[in-house]
Amino acid sequence: MANIEPSEKDSTSVFLPQGEDVFRFLKNFSSDNMVSASEFELSTEDKSSLSKSLSVWAISKASPMNTIKYLGEFSASYQYYFLLSVDDIRSIISSETEIQTRPLDVIWEPHESGAPGHAGITGLNRPPNVSKIVYRSIRISLADLANLRGTARVHIES
Repeated sequence: MANIEPSEKDSTSVFLPQGEDVFRFLKNFSSDNMVSASEFELSTEDKSSLSKSLSVWAISKASPMNTIKYLGEFSASYQYYFLLSVDDIRSIISSETEIQTRPLDVIWEPHESGAPGHAGITGLNRPPNVSKIVYRSIRISLADLANLRGTARVHIES
């Protein structure tokens, strides 16, 4: 499958290439500058989407400073972001035994605003027959990866 961002005419999701980094805006910035596992919980909107993925942005296609303007009324809420490596995301395996495969991937996913570089982390939607502990351990692993790289503040140009 091609590793290209879909055009407006082609809304088919494809996988982000190896070596890509993605960023995610923080919903809840803590005073200790740590990313919490709760940052990787799917919202009701995420769960109802076709891909059931967590919103991220490819750093090669978009910057936090340029992307923030596409978030409209929510832009003031997102003053910080963190980076993750697509390769690191794909390498996560649950510490629990119920999942034997690498459940996570990152796909290109058009954003309703038309913002470039939008993608989603798939595999975070827990099936009903799988323990919550399994998916909690996956979210903790993602938070650990984010905390290795740290958080940064979005500098909005005026």
